[in-house]
Amino acid sequence: MYSYSLLETGCYYLIQEKEDSPINLIQVTVETDHCLYVSKYNDDEVMEWKRKTDPIFDIFELVSDNSVK
Repeated sequence: MYSYSLLETGCYYLIQEKEDSPINLIQVTVETDHCLYVSKYNDDEVMEWKRKTDPIFDIFELVSDNSVK
């Protein structure tokens, strides 16, 4: 089990938040002392705040900027 605190600002990741949830492409855009502002890319872009302590079931990989484009 991981948490959002491991993710770096400006980077793209493939993550699975819960064991039975789909894999999502996300980007961390802003970091504060306790939270991260995260963009999720599925059919639509969803932007939301996450606590650094919020759990992530698995982090599959750090995705390069070139791969995302």
